[in-house]
Amino acid sequence: MTSLPLLVLPKATATIRQKGTPKFISIAFPSIERQKDRLGDKFDRLRAILSKSPDEKLISSDTEGLYPEKTIVFELAQPKANFKKAVEKLGLKWVGEDSLEIAADQDFHKRDGKETALDGRLYLTAPDQKSLDALLGMWKNYIDGKIPDGKKEWNDLFSHLRDIRRWGEKDRLPNETLDYLESISDEDFSVRLEIEAIFYGEISKDEKSRKNLSAAIVRANAKILDVVTISEIRYHGLLIEIQKSEIEKLRNFESALLRIDEVGYIRPQSMSVGAFDGDYSEEEEFVLNSELQLANPVAALFDGVPIAEHQLLEGRLIVHDPDNLQATSPVQTRNHGTAMASLILHGDIPLDEEIVPRKLYLHCLLSTSDRSGVETTRQDKLLIGLILNAVKDIVETKNSDLKEICIINISLGDVNRPFVGAVSAWARLIDYLSWKYSLLFIVSSGNIKNGIVLRDNISISKIRALSVEDRRKAFVQAMEDGFAKRTIFSPAESVNALTVGALHADASSVIENPFLLDPFESADFPSLINGMGLGYRRSVKPDILHNGGRALYSYENRAGELIFEPSAAAKYFGQEVASSKSINATTRIVGTSNAAALTTRGAIKIYNVLQEMQLLNPGFSISKRHLPCLLKALLLHSASWGKAGEFLESVIQPQSGKQWQNRRSNITRMLGYGRSDFEKVLGCTEHRVTLVGTGSIAAEKAELFEFPLPPGLSGSKEIRRLTVTLSWISPLLQGEQNYRSAALEFKPADKEGFPIGAKRVADSQPPIDMTKRGTVVHEIFEGQDAVPILDGDMLRLRVESKAQGGAPDPVPYALVVTFEVAEAIQTNIYQEISSRIGVRAATKVRT
Repeated sequence: MTSLPLLVLPKATATIRQKGTPKFISIAFPSIERQKDRLGDKFDRLRAILSKSPDEKLISSDTEGLYPEKTIVFELAQPKANFKKAVEKLGLKWVGEDSLEIAADQDFHKRDGKETALDGRLYLTAPDQKSLDALLGMWKNYIDGKIPDGKKEWNDLFSHLRDIRRWGEKDRLPNETLDYLESISDEDFSVRLEIEAIFYGEISKDEKSRKNLSAAIVRANAKILDVVTISEIRYHGLLIEIQKSEIEKLRNFESALLRIDEVGYIRPQSMSVGAFDGDYSEEEEFVLNSELQLANPVAALFDGVPIAEHQLLEGRLIVHDPDNLQATSPVQTRNHGTAMASLILHGDIPLDEEIVPRKLYLHCLLSTSDRSGVETTRQDKLLIGLILNAVKDIVETKNSDLKEICIINISLGDVNRPFVGAVSAWARLIDYLSWKYSLLFIVSSGNIKNGIVLRDNISISKIRALSVEDRRKAFVQAMEDGFAKRTIFSPAESVNALTVGALHADASSVIENPFLLDPFESADFPSLINGMGLGYRRSVKPDILHNGGRALYSYENRAGELIFEPSAAAKYFGQEVASSKSINATTRIVGTSNAAALTTRGAIKIYNVLQEMQLLNPGFSISKRHLPCLLKALLLHSASWGKAGEFLESVIQPQSGKQWQNRRSNITRMLGYGRSDFEKVLGCTEHRVTLVGTGSIAAEKAELFEFPLPPGLSGSKEIRRLTVTLSWISPLLQGEQNYRSAALEFKPADKEGFPIGAKRVADSQPPIDMTKRGTVVHEIFEGQDAVPILDGDMLRLRVESKAQGGAPDPVPYALVVTFEVAEAIQTNIYQEISSRIGVRAATKVRT
């Protein structure tokens, strides 16, 4: 099919932001008397506890009196945007905040009567004697009903206060660490953990904290292996090694590590493992054009040591190995990096797609050793430091060949850090680097290989006897039961990155296997191995799904339960990639890493099209700041729930019509925005027109875009679709609830909506409030109402920016709009729209 060039949206004009009424969830809270009964004794004890340092002296009013053990934790039943300002006005040092799910009870619950958990907030502050006195004085004013003018916010804060306490041992040891400690084998004589220190944001206090922390760790008989400080994301971390005897003490909350003043959290070591199940391999000769002049790379792959001499990769990689990991990685174990590079450059080999005409930059992060053939990140270093250095090696290089790199693929995840609500340090780093250096990170959602148990534990014979639809239903319900335990792996919660989950799809032949089960028998469904959403503050994650290989499942009876586990890819399923067995061998693999690699491949294609587009439109240029926004928007723009969404709508709970929003939120956990087809955004057709634009917008401002509608559609009752995608890279407010400081959205500029006879398709995309919590807003409108369209009529939409407590500088964004109509319509809408916005007549650019 002939593909026509993308069109440029006419330049936006400034307009007035139309402020709506803020959405507020009303909760019931206790009376002043009830709060006095609940918390009065705690305030009295708090004064006694916090007024004493370890040597029984009062805390001083200077910097020497700030002890992290004295950090006050405020648990509120509802987030309060003014909390930070309120406590700082009292003189308390702000430390940070975290999400907190609170069970509804008689004191705090939603007024609508729904017995659902509350989205609470945990706030950390550090007092000195003066600020502590002020806090206790404000509490007395509250219970006496005498909060002074100018401090009335404390009425609201104290009324929603669920608990107030010290930062203690159980805070320092989160559930994922306890789970990790329980999983440690008795054969392990030592274990490595990460300590995240309390971070104050003041040089002198943080420096003293670092010295105290290091000395205390040594006194606790732990060995410090690595230290990383990144002040921009409020991070100070240490990698430590403890002996077997200390593990049991940690499990029982008896370890001296838990009583170190400066410790914020103790976590498992962040670790990425190059999961690779490609047992099958075959050999064939690949004859590639060795004389082809390859363009400079625009994408970087952070992954394992590759076989750069493989016939599919030779001459196409720029390998950067600053830690000389190649020296410790036997060739036959260089699996993951070889496979990911193969997918980015060649795609799924049986599809015989165009080879990427650019080099690929590969920074080595994973390696094996003589002791283990499993590819992992370095065990003697903090992973966050390795990632930071890898990015700096690109952005600070003097090598002109690397200056175009703006896409970074991380087909890795922290196997020890499933996302449970708080943004990990790794994700915070990616978000910061995205904004600082104008980069698009493409991240995999993570592979979950835990066994699946179907409801009612039905036998394999009954499962095989089920219809395809009933089998799909059985496995979907099993996934639904595991939402809480099958979450995305950090850093997939990054708000600026594009997070990719896997589709149950590949180019292999479908052949029956009596020992394996295909749960879906369709390429439209998400893979069962996906780490599932949602993201930070219930934002859409994963963002999109892309082909990750068909994951077939083996089964085994264990203790009376039939357990299904993903099988290693084999000859007849999985995506074919370069193998480490020889320089011309291939193998097959499945996973979310594959999906992220193929998305990176799509991003490179889109980059090349945007370069062509700027040549076709001399007045249109894409700045470095706007490029990652536009790439992200186009990668996501074709996403839709499709057939999988239709099926899940009839299966996922709750099925009550009144609870449709909860149901679609649960569907979003599995699908994100849906399946993306990158080929659709590389060009237009006579019946599908895609327009792109960019801009920069300050807080509380708005910009108006408009483009002409095709008059040939006037009065038509044929179906038409409008897809709008708004994408941006947000600066961050580290440690605050408004972590994403730039909140953008789009709206129809006309009160009646978009004048095309189409409405938002509510049952086949994420709920609208969820779409506004990340850095992409993506909506689809469909309809077939007959509407009059006169020559000169315009489709108008506003891009608006809401203040989130930060983002003083204008935020770059990209807007992509596609208008498409049924093939049956005779009107060439591309010609009608392009001619009316002053773009030269469409010409054929690819076939």
